[in-house]
This record gives sequence, structure tokens and C-alpha cells, in this order.
Amino acid sequence: MLFERLILYLLSYIEDQRTTSSIYHILKGKKSAQTIQDSQLFRLSPYLGILPKLSKDEFDYYIDRLISKGLLLNSGELTYLTEEAHKINKEEQWFSNLYFNGEKYSQIALPFYRKLQLLVQSTSHLIKGHNNFLPVSDNDEVQRDVKNVLKESELISSNGEGLYQELHQLFQLVDEKRANLMMMSFTGADQVGLSLNQIASEFNQPDRVVQLHIISTVHLWIEYILKDHNHFPVCYKFLMNRNETSLTHSAQMTYEKIDQGYTVEQIAYIRHLKRSTIEDHIVEIATKDQAFKIDEYVSQRVYSLIEDAINRLTTKRLKLIKEQLPEDVTYFQIRLTLARLGAERHKQEVQDGQSF
Repeated sequence: MLFERLILYLLSYIEDQRTTSSIYHILKGKKSAQTIQDSQLFRLSPYLGILPKLSKDEFDYYIDRLISKGLLLNSGELTYLTEEAHKINKEEQWFSNLYFNGEKYSQIALPFYRKLQLLVQSTSHLIKGHNNFLPVSDNDEVQRDVKNVLKESELISSNGEGLYQELHQLFQLVDEKRANLMMMSFTGADQVGLSLNQIASEFNQPDRVVQLHIISTVHLWIEYILKDHNHFPVCYKFLMNRNETSLTHSAQMTYEKIDQGYTVEQIAYIRHLKRSTIEDHIVEIATKDQAFKIDEYVSQRVYSLIEDAINRLTTKRLKLIKEQLPEDVTYFQIRLTLARLGAERHKQEVQDGQSF
């Protein structure tokens, strides 16, 4: 029921607005304008991409379980929470003390974690004079970056003191249970790191719950390392060239064409893509980059009409909003307005410290 509670909590944010699949796409981190936009519109950006390997079958299995327990009701394409589900969501949740920032860190968290695991293993073996050992990662990028750090003698001393001090600070950021959980995942000269399934068995918890504890801890570590990188010179090496909130590659290519003065139609022709695909890219750009001007696509008059309809209806369902507007207002303009409104609200929440 633990992982189901997280799904139930996330569903409460999109109830009667989006299908359950939107939560799946947010958790998985689908690289689409709609998913990126939804994560901001519904204040779910912290959870964006935190479970990149979550399968649709597994997610649907949990949805079916929630329905069978009488916590969810299907009505057409949408799913509603029952009164009992709302009561559960008001209770203290097991994930309430976990820190997630998927919008910023989902793309860099796992590579960072893998590099740190290999660095700990390598340093531990080298201190004991072991030059030959089976690395915990065979990924070329992970191995290359760890080798580069190991070559910098001022970062990794002969006794590994610098790395030890940084890890000591990081482990102090979490409670004893989570510290022990994380410790079990590291391999050293005298310790074989446990798999996710083995750690879950040790703590008598579902795999997904343990995985989320690990992801949350890594996100927290990255946050602290970036805030005070002078105190984490070793770990920071793995984050120096990060790209936290990059556009998808295709959207970036469209952005470059827009900067060159091309219209939507021209970009679609040049890139051999549908107009709707280019519009998706523009929505993604507007969501990620507040400096991007949308006036060319949405006049101030239309923007005001859409904003007013959204406020009156208190909904983000495109069809309902469209029905309240003149026929010449397009779905693209509505999505673009929602993207800008969501981005502005998200920025304000971050500034006010109200974001998750």
C-alpha cells in the first residue's frame, strides 16, 4: 500500500483534469511538452522523472488495485478519488519527509550516484593496494569521469580522507535509517554493496519504496553539493558540467530556428515535421524559458481571454476552456497560455519557498 499511497497523493492533484496516464508520464519523465507542462501546471515538477524505468504495466497494476479497494472510481476517461481516498491523503504520508527535485535533478541524479558508487569502490581498493577489481559500473562515461577524479591527487589523498569527509557530511543530512540504507548500496574493498531487492528485504519494504528513498537522498545530496560546492570538491566534479533543465534535443533545434526568424510553418517544412510537433516544441520552450516571448503566437487580447476563462472555470482541461472562447482561439494558444501561467506561478513559488 506504500507505493499506492504516493500514486493516490499525486492523482489528487490532477483529479477530473487529466487521465491517470499523465501521472505515469510525470513519474517516468516523458520528454514531451504536455508532460513537462502538466508537471508545472499541477505543481508536480518535484516528481518529474523520479522513476524513469517504471513500466506502464506496473503502474496500471497499482491503479487497478486502488480501484478494487474502492479508492478510485472511473468515469469515462477520467478517474476520481473516493471520499476514503481523500481521507487517506489527509493522513501523514510515509514520503512526506522525502526531498525530490525531479525537474532539476532527474537527468543527473542516477549518473551522479553511479559515479559516486564507483569512486567509493575504487578509492577503497586503491587504499588497500588492490589494482584489480570488478567495477560496480561498466558504463564508459561513469568509468571515465571516475578515472579523471582519481588522477587529481589533491582531491583523493592516499588514505581517501577528502572523500571520507565529504561522504560523512552527506550522510549526516539524513536520518540513521536512510543513512544505513544508502551505506548498504555502496561497495568497498571489504563490503559488497547490496542490490535494490536485497536492501528492500533487509528493511522489509517494497522495492519501489526503497528506490524512492535512495532517489530522494541523492536529490538532497546534489542540492547541498551545489549550494556549497567548495566544501564538496570531489563530489562536485561529477556535477560541474550538468544540464539540469535542458530542452529536449528536438525542441532545442526548433528554438534555434525561431531565433533565426523562421515561422512555425517554415520550421515544420525545413525539419520535415508536422506543424503540431513544432507547436509542441514552442509550448515546451515557453514552459522552460520565461524569457521566451509568446506574443507572436498569442496576442495580449487572446491571452487575457484565455486567462479569464481559466480563472472562471478553475480548470486546466483544454476542451472545457476552448468551449468558453471564440472559435478562432486555438488549442495551441490555450496550451501556450497555460504554459506561461504555470511557469510564472512556478517561479513565484520557488521564490517564496513554497515549492515542494
